[in-house]
Amino acid sequence: MWRARPSPARTRDAGHWLCQSTFNRAFLTGAMQYPPLEFYVQEREGSEEAGARWHEATAALGAPRRVGAAGPPLPWWARAHDAPPAKPVFAGTDLNGGPLYVGRAWHEGQLLPAKVAPAYDVAFVAWNGREHSKYDDQYEVLHLRRGRAEWVEASDGVVPAHAFPVGISSGGRLAFSARAAVEGIVTPGWIAEGNSRCHVSYGDKEWLFKKYEVLAIL
Repeated sequence: MWRARPSPARTRDAGHWLCQSTFNRAFLTGAMQYPPLEFYVQEREGSEEAGARWHEATAALGAPRRVGAAGPPLPWWARAHDAPPAKPVFAGTDLNGGPLYVGRAWHEGQLLPAKVAPAYDVAFVAWNGREHSKYDDQYEVLHLRRGRAEWVEASDGVVPAHAFPVGISSGGRLAFSARAAVEGIVTPGWIAEGNSRCHVSYGDKEWLFKKYEVLAIL
């Protein structure tokens, strides 16, 4: 097990790190319209280096704090085999009718939104024309303790103002969970700031869509 080391930008509170990020400061000063993220930071198994990468990405996206009874909906990122007291975010179905959930995974230095297929214990990321598989602790699943997920219609690279940031793509751009219908099957993928298309993985390929839906948490 590991714990992230403290830094001048972090303080300790009841065993959890409270991270003040550039993203949150921009939101608080009105420079950004996206809602601030509040992640519950967990200890992770594996090397300290791997664990630090997850923590740093989480810190870059938002400020973790203990989950309380009041305030806005709090997301919970859990490893594939963890069992948090929350519900995963449904995003679509696979070919066999099984559920697909919202997740995120590292790929080539990016923390990208992923589609999670629990029936097969795997997550998939769309990148560079291909569908890339992620297993075990290579991905995390988004859960909600309260609030609800809403999929907002958009197109041509537009990201709704209240969309929920999930990761960071190349160039430090925020990445959002998005979904589109591939051959009639609604499948989750992602879109990033500055992109004109939604990226979806399906059938070992990456598919690009001008029309899509983006995840918001209310």
